[in-house]
Amino acid sequence: MNKVFSSKEPIDLAFAYTAKRQLLTVTNSNFNDKEYVNHINNFLKKVSPTDKNNYKDLSNIYNILGNTDKTNLKNIEALKNFIKAHEFAQKNKDIQQIIKVKGNIATIKTNLKRTDEAITETKEVLLLLEKNKRLYAEDYYPILYENNFSNLGLLYLNKFISNPTNHKKYADSALANFNTLLKATKNVNLTATTYLKIGALYEHQSKYKTANDYYFKSLKIYDSLKSKEYIDQLKYNIASTYYESNDFKNSKKYFLDFTRTLEKDSIINNEYIFSQNFLSSIYLKENKKDSAQYYSNLFIELYEKKNAHEKNDLATLYKELHKKDINDEVIHLKEKIDNHERNILFWIIISCLILAVLSGIIYYQIKTKKRAIANFHKIIEQYEENNNIENITVSNSPVISKQQIILTDENEKKIQDGLTKLEKEKYFLKQEYDQYSVAKKIGTNTSYLSSFINKHKEVSFGDYTNQLRVDHIVNELIENKKLRNYTIQSLAEMTGYKNGTSFSRIFKSLKGITPYQFIEQLNKE
Repeated sequence: MNKVFSSKEPIDLAFAYTAKRQLLTVTNSNFNDKEYVNHINNFLKKVSPTDKNNYKDLSNIYNILGNTDKTNLKNIEALKNFIKAHEFAQKNKDIQQIIKVKGNIATIKTNLKRTDEAITETKEVLLLLEKNKRLYAEDYYPILYENNFSNLGLLYLNKFISNPTNHKKYADSALANFNTLLKATKNVNLTATTYLKIGALYEHQSKYKTANDYYFKSLKIYDSLKSKEYIDQLKYNIASTYYESNDFKNSKKYFLDFTRTLEKDSIINNEYIFSQNFLSSIYLKENKKDSAQYYSNLFIELYEKKNAHEKNDLATLYKELHKKDINDEVIHLKEKIDNHERNILFWIIISCLILAVLSGIIYYQIKTKKRAIANFHKIIEQYEENNNIENITVSNSPVISKQQIILTDENEKKIQDGLTKLEKEKYFLKQEYDQYSVAKKIGTNTSYLSSFINKHKEVSFGDYTNQLRVDHIVNELIENKKLRNYTIQSLAEMTGYKNGTSFSRIFKSLKGITPYQFIEQLNKE
């Protein structure tokens, strides 16, 4: 294109700036778009729109301008430019250009939800292609025709989805279109896409088993083609279809697989956000409230990070997919989380009160017993002093002295050996691992155990536990690459924690980075 700039003709320079702007746009280059638009408009003013010699170039210029607007998601501006491109193509009687531009117009009208108009445009494109087959290379014509025919099927599908009750005939038209395409095409990619569309059609008819049959056919082809974008989309579709058919086990499997893949690639798209809501609901059905709350929090967090425009797009898509308002869902989830937290707080308070009462009773009983024993010894001492009877002994009576936590060498060795054994057995990975259970397994008491750890490990029992768990998962992640694909919640549960958020916080406090950042850096290395 840079060579075209050597021309002094306004039409050539308008074309050069238009084409180069499109190239810079689609390659995400950094350039002054306004400056290019000004150049294009200035040169177009110098071009006569009535000169037949300019018709072809003007049609191409406006078609490219439309494509640039389409790339920038400016659908109204794109449509205006495509209409101008179509007018000049008609004046020039350029059938191939007319077909190309009408196809672009159909795409924009699809984006603008003007589905009926898009259907009409696409049908006209197909008629023009059939009448002018001779204008195209023998191997190119089937590709062009089949792609437009596939687009027509998709339009029928969209029309049906927009109102399944009143537009049932469009479902029949879409299915007939797709089946005709499957019989005719030799294009593997188009076959996979058609299977996907048929799956979507059956899913919107609530025929979930049939939908997944077609989704799996499509997935098999895209797996062989290593087409990651479609593979991810199909995994999400399969997961949500399983969910709708109440097969929550398989639904969770595919949602987790889908989210792990996107987490690995740092992709946070709409489907990833919706997946958190699905997973929250599934875990709630499994009565795993901690996991359910984790994914609910994540869903709300990701949604609220979006700006107003993104939230609006997300809400529209959510309503199309789930037939309910996303803002109502967020409010409902927040209330559910607040209620859950209030219930937890309530039971913590009740537990603390019960514990305090029990502790008071036990303390009173011990104190009473100690006082009784002390009084008993005083009575004996007084009796011995008063009567000086040497033969009376109380050899089996317990003698209680003020307890001090001073460990003997024998006790210290016993605790050291016990801790070493439990560390080798990875007992600290169990969720029931706590100070009481460890003391019981070693055969000591919690006071001795706590004193030993404070003295020799120079940390509290809780910090000692966290160090063991975090050091273990660090080693596992380094040695076992498969674990790096697990969700943070799954790693937390493997390491003995119930909550992924707590696990992440502890991991970062000990290692300075989050588990996700650690895994990401491991994969880079």
